[in-house]
Amino acid sequence: MKKILLLLTVALLFVSCANPFPGDVTTEPLSESNTARATNGETMDTEDTTTKHAPVTDVDITEIGNIGFGFTEGNFANLTDEIIRKFSEAGIKTVRIVFLYPFSDVEGTTLSQNFSKARALAIKLYNSGFTVLGQTFWPGGWGANASTGEREWLNITGIPKALSDYSGDLYYEKMEDACYYMAKSLRKYVSYWLVSNEPNVSVYTGPMTDAQIIRFIRSCTEGLKAGNPNAKCGVNLLSRVDQARFNFYLRQLYGKNGFLDWVGLDGYFGSLQAGGPETWNSVITDCLKIVTVPIIITEWSYPSPETDPLNTFPNQWSGHERGVESQAEYVAECVSIFASYPEVIGAFWYQMADAHTGVCWECGQADCRLYSDWGLLYTDKTEKPAFFALSEAIKKITAENNG
Repeated sequence: MKKILLLLTVALLFVSCANPFPGDVTTEPLSESNTARATNGETMDTEDTTTKHAPVTDVDITEIGNIGFGFTEGNFANLTDEIIRKFSEAGIKTVRIVFLYPFSDVEGTTLSQNFSKARALAIKLYNSGFTVLGQTFWPGGWGANASTGEREWLNITGIPKALSDYSGDLYYEKMEDACYYMAKSLRKYVSYWLVSNEPNVSVYTGPMTDAQIIRFIRSCTEGLKAGNPNAKCGVNLLSRVDQARFNFYLRQLYGKNGFLDWVGLDGYFGSLQAGGPETWNSVITDCLKIVTVPIIITEWSYPSPETDPLNTFPNQWSGHERGVESQAEYVAECVSIFASYPEVIGAFWYQMADAHTGVCWECGQADCRLYSDWGLLYTDKTEKPAFFALSEAIKKITAENNG
């Protein structure tokens, strides 16, 4: 796998491997009253997906605040009662969950089971005392065709293929409608929303122009805020890949005409990108030269495989031999850095558990380590040293703040 491909596709690969593709999204028709059934027995009114958005008034408006340190998990089945209890007892109580496009049809009358399951999980986590960062769908992704191996533009987040005209109004109206529905149905449980995925990396936006990308983000944000006036929205930008493009989107989304509440920063320094924990200092300070909103570290991690046959990770953390102990040290150092910036209000480690998935769907090789060893837990869901390192760091920060 070429280094440039790794750098340009890191976040899409991570989210894609952790979440179902459109082919795995099954659907359930809405009832005659146009009401979808949530898996926890609640009803979700969806009449507003085909009419003008009705104002939502049954939510309290709160200030943006610190949401703490947590992790990303895309495999809903992994978040069992036992796992939720394990993380809660460790003081790790913030989770990022991806919500794919909620409908399987252009009209918005068929709700995907994936969304129902994701919503039920978000409610379960909320009721267990967790803060949930909801991530919306993104336009699609450049990926390998499973049949031909050729790279092509894929609708990997469940958006109906019929919605592919980025130059027309219908696409953006439907994106706004879908986000309105998601935010309204989750308004009691999810206040923080990550919109789309790394708009500064073309692998997620394909043929879209900059103006269309920004319109997509704006449409989704307007839908989220209409469905939940308390929604706090931001995007995540991959750091240290194309600094000019990174800065362009910072200025477009957070400058004079900015419309977002916080900015997300992604980085994998010492593995997929050069550097180490210390690199975060310059990433954060450079960002603060342009924006005045709070920062959430939306993706950070360090892999732990002791072998890397394909040189999946082209960069090294200087002075450290890759393994579970170095991964734990990486956790402790990064948390200390993040906590030193009052502007940083949260951070999400990728990801919850190691996932040895066999053949890599991106490069087609079994020895690829790109998806394998990023977890706080081993594949059997027992704790890695990184789990204890994160738990201890959180407890230390909490004690200092309370002292």
